[in-house]
Amino acid sequence: MRVALFFPLLLAAASAAAQNPVLLDFGGPGDHLVFTAQTPPNVAPEGGTLTKEANLELPSAPGNVTLYVWDREAGRIATRPVKGVTAWTVKPADYKDVAEFKILVEPARPARIVLKDGRREVSRLADEGSATFFFLKPGKAEATVEFNQDGKPKTITQIVEISPNGTASIALPATAAATASSPESTKAAGASPGEAKGEASSPVGKIFSYLVGLALVVGGGYAAIRYYQANKGQMDQQLEKLGVQVPKPPDADLTTADPGPAIPKPPEPVQKIVLDDAAPTPLAAAPVAAAVSLPKLGGGIWLAQGSDRIDLPQGETVVGREAGLGLSLMGETSVSRKHATLTRVGDTVTLVDHGSTNGSFVNGAKVTSSTILRAGDEVRFGQATFRFGG
Repeated sequence: MRVALFFPLLLAAASAAAQNPVLLDFGGPGDHLVFTAQTPPNVAPEGGTLTKEANLELPSAPGNVTLYVWDREAGRIATRPVKGVTAWTVKPADYKDVAEFKILVEPARPARIVLKDGRREVSRLADEGSATFFFLKPGKAEATVEFNQDGKPKTITQIVEISPNGTASIALPATAAATASSPESTKAAGASPGEAKGEASSPVGKIFSYLVGLALVVGGGYAAIRYYQANKGQMDQQLEKLGVQVPKPPDADLTTADPGPAIPKPPEPVQKIVLDDAAPTPLAAAPVAAAVSLPKLGGGIWLAQGSDRIDLPQGETVVGREAGLGLSLMGETSVSRKHATLTRVGDTVTLVDHGSTNGSFVNGAKVTSSTILRAGDEVRFGQATFRFGG
């Protein structure tokens, strides 16, 4: 019975001797991460105890590991074996190692970086043009970048200075930036660098790519032409708004010496907006000339609608749907109450639109500012079309 109790007590005592609490004194508050490891770490630990206090008591730690204290503000690490340690006052001189150090590859591209700090050799993949190394010996170190150039493996070695939270840049040949890949990525693809180069330079692939690109260009151009033909009126108006001169077909009326009564040319179809006090007009109906009786006068400067003409006097002539105006179009629902003004000074007539609902147009172009009229111009108020002459 005594022998049976002796062995469990012996095992418990051995276990207690293997693990003992450790009291840490950092000498003041700060940002410290405490962790243990059996071998020197290659990457920052995911666990550990993070504290900002001046003291920390670890409940227990195995005796066969090393205790690491990472001063995150200074970027340095202090180490000490746990075996036989119950208290440790961490002094500035104890922080002998560098926590993190970054190496950049320029231009950024996949590569593998091997770093030798005089104590050990560590390698990292720089998938996005950079790699971060952890727990290094400060001072000079040898950094080697392995990459592919023109389908062949290449290396560049450079001496870097390792310092806390430091960064070093290694420049690679610019000519290899477009085709570079790390040795690991080449192996993962299942092809050697020479095979990858042969596939990229295949003449059949180049011809196929050229034909596909040519077909896309031709197809896009054909689609653009068909769209323009189907929407020519709207496209011309948009181009004129942008200040582009759109060629117009020659008008036979402009070549005659005597303008005479002109037949108004049908305007481009527009969506008619019916004003509040007028009866709506079906949208499918063709534009109808204004139901207005104009005085038939001869000579001078005039506007003509069919066989009717009106002479424009010197000064202003207001055009609108109200009665009593210089040019009253009471029967035309697309014309605003005070739509526009024609101003004659000598033999020069200018047209100004008053922000009308359906707009004023000269030869199909919307009037946005004071516009001088010329003999033979087609002038439209809403959907009421006239020919200007003099």
